[in-house]
Amino acid sequence: MWGKDTRKRVILLLLILGILLIGIGVSYAYFTAVATSKEQVVKSGILELTYHTGQDISTEGMFPTAEEEAPVHKFTVENTGMLDAHYNISFVDMDLTKNGMDVTSFNLKWALYLADSDYNEGELVKNGSFSSSSGYTSGDDEFVIKTNMILAPEEKQNFILKVWLEEAGNPQNEDQDLKLTMKIQVNTLEKQ
Repeated sequence: MWGKDTRKRVILLLLILGILLIGIGVSYAYFTAVATSKEQVVKSGILELTYHTGQDISTEGMFPTAEEEAPVHKFTVENTGMLDAHYNISFVDMDLTKNGMDVTSFNLKWALYLADSDYNEGELVKNGSFSSSSGYTSGDDEFVIKTNMILAPEEKQNFILKVWLEEAGNPQNEDQDLKLTMKIQVNTLEKQ
């Protein structure tokens, strides 16, 4: 049928074709594996909150008074990112002491209010005291006061924080010589 030369040519051609097919298959598999094994990252926006005004609050030698006469701390939280922000407001780096000892005080009160852009007092957000009835424990370094506040992109919320020693109507010896220092912290971490 076929001569020796033809048979050699057919075998050589089949061998070359086989090597070529194996080379293409291996190359395809290699490049497919390389192409599908890269990490993929999807960025959908930026979450960024900006806190305006000083964070430090310090009181010492307070006299009993009514809330209306309390000193105020004004601050603004602004969403400068591109995503809705769910944030918390906390007191941090707290130090409430009397004669150098950690204490609590039912009469030492706080109240957080929303405010307009001129810092006129608006709706009450939350209030309490520096006592166990409000969740504060002697020696706490952090005291979460409001969680899961929501702020849309490019939106601002203004706040007024009041801290005062409530007039109890009787001698308040337990409240004499109280010293309170703390900072306001705004963050997006999940809190209880």
